[in-house]
Amino acid sequence: MNSIHIDNIQDVFDELNSAIDDPDDYHVIDDKVNYRRRMIDAGPRIYSQETDTYRASIGLKGYLENDAMWDISATYGRNDSKDSVQNSIHAGNMATSIYHDQSTWFSGEAFDKSVLVSEGIIYNEENEGGNEQFTLAAGYSGVTESDIGYALGFETRHESGYYTPDEVTQKGESTAAQQFATDGNYSVQSVYGEVSVPVTDELTFEATSRYDQYSTFGGEITWKLGATYQVNDSFMVRSVAAKGFRAPSVSELYGGDSGSYDYLSDPWGNELDPQIKVNYTSDEDLQPEESESFTLGAVLELTDNLSTTIDYWAFDITNAISRVDVQQELNACFNGVQASCTAVNITAGGDLSDLSAQLTNIGSQKTSGIDWNVSYSHDLFKVTFDTTYLIEFEQDDTDYTGTIDGNIGGYADFKSNLSISGYATEDLTVLYSAQFIRGMDGEYYGEQFATDNIIYHNISASYHINDQWAVNGGVKNLFDTEPETVLGGNDMGTVPSIYDVVGRNMFISTSYNF
Repeated sequence: MNSIHIDNIQDVFDELNSAIDDPDDYHVIDDKVNYRRRMIDAGPRIYSQETDTYRASIGLKGYLENDAMWDISATYGRNDSKDSVQNSIHAGNMATSIYHDQSTWFSGEAFDKSVLVSEGIIYNEENEGGNEQFTLAAGYSGVTESDIGYALGFETRHESGYYTPDEVTQKGESTAAQQFATDGNYSVQSVYGEVSVPVTDELTFEATSRYDQYSTFGGEITWKLGATYQVNDSFMVRSVAAKGFRAPSVSELYGGDSGSYDYLSDPWGNELDPQIKVNYTSDEDLQPEESESFTLGAVLELTDNLSTTIDYWAFDITNAISRVDVQQELNACFNGVQASCTAVNITAGGDLSDLSAQLTNIGSQKTSGIDWNVSYSHDLFKVTFDTTYLIEFEQDDTDYTGTIDGNIGGYADFKSNLSISGYATEDLTVLYSAQFIRGMDGEYYGEQFATDNIIYHNISASYHINDQWAVNGGVKNLFDTEPETVLGGNDMGTVPSIYDVVGRNMFISTSYNF
């Protein structure tokens, strides 16, 4: 958001105030004058986070006389985090200060930071959150005299999570959008069975099935059927068809309402600022996403050291948990589609004051592509090259293949990863890796733009001082490659899930095995 400077703005306020008999009518000014100021006087926002992670696991396993194996285990995990943001702005206290000291605020002069602190305009934002998981599991597996492999198992799991924003944020008095607390839990009990049947020496069929009973939405059955055919010693064909689901998470079910200032185009022209507040909401009645998948691939051993794989994959997701494309709904509402107006909580006349996007199961997603891998191994080094070609990515009947958007994300149709690892000495291993992302097309306020192809380079090394002690270090984004600019990008003018926004960074760590 750019700051706006208006000369003699005090005269504007004096003229408006002279027409107001009742001081309580200051809201009239809000309808006529929009005052903005970039609060560089407060200094940069400084972020910090402290995370504690705990995990404990215990298990037993044994073998029976028929060589079948049994196992039982219990696992507990928890993480808690506290994060803070220094030099955050208290919008409520700032508004009070503006009304009581207009001459200073509208003078255009810089503020003394100590004054901002004393008036409570600057504060330290404190947030905390975490999650917890407890799992009990038991399994039984073996092989029959006919070489049929099998496995049976049971699992019970309890998950909980919470996130508590700063009290100022919860009250809606921060310059950030208002956000409420998240708190909830669910449990699930599962049973499963697997079988592997060698039909011939070359052909093997596999089948699995699983039943999960969730405390939130009930039960679901999933399954998988697969086959592998070993044509000869160097060539194998494989295929898998499956039905699955993804249960909604704690944050999706119980997440507190949170505001987001998204870059949107108002077709009515009522909103002059491209950043429009959208209230993001969750839904305790969400149902699981359901999916159908199919893969078909081949493995070819060209030499003892060189191999390659190629796989076609396709996923069809229904009841996808997602938020609607707010921009599309705005446009459709403007064109008279009442269902779109209702979907994002706006009026046919374009009142966006309560614009919202709820998580819901209305979404659908179809995606397909090809993965290609080449691997070469030598006594001293190994080279791996992975490439993904995205054939299709369609969500809610909109094709996003090869496009990028500041709110929706990026869907490059071509990505590659290269890694070269090897021994510099007997105790020193080095790794070079590179990631390639093809450029994508985008549109913002009717303006077409495109991102360029980009490559990230990384290097790292690991030195083993002895059998127990190792030291690791390296450099990520070696050449400090800048992220591509995405018009309308909410975070730093780009899409952080696609492009590196940190830049070159170095790391070092050590590990010791007792």
